[in-house]
Amino acid sequence: MSLQVRCACGYVGEGTRREGQDLTCPQCGSPLRQTGSVTSANVLAEVTGGRLSIRFHSKKVTLVESEQLIRIAFEDHADVARVLVDLKGVEYLGSSAVSALVRLAIERKLRLVQTNEKIVKTLQAMGLVSYFEFHPTMTDALKDF
Repeated sequence: MSLQVRCACGYVGEGTRREGQDLTCPQCGSPLRQTGSVTSANVLAEVTGGRLSIRFHSKKVTLVESEQLIRIAFEDHADVARVLVDLKGVEYLGSSAVSALVRLAIERKLRLVQTNEKIVKTLQAMGLVSYFEFHPTMTDALKDF
């Protein structure tokens, strides 16, 4: 997983963390802290103002992206209570993605942004639409959040 990192020695850049390993500065060897963005294959996550914003880089959100979403939200950022998921460009949510979003909605304050009408209709047909708060734009979603 690629992370934006910052070190006390002044180093700012990307670092890579492999499972079970801590990040260290390539300049001085000190432990590094994540500063904001996490990029994991097709998922981009950023923490700003105490909010976790997640965006997908693919039209289909399937098992792989869902597992990344769960890891980012519940392991990497377990302390963040407010989550924005930007679904701009997403045309398909697999069952694992729907399950991950429902879990987020139950355990966190979740807002979905720019959700495709087809996805909303699917969630309605599944009886799940009441779990979600939909917003047409990021600006709208950020109001009072």
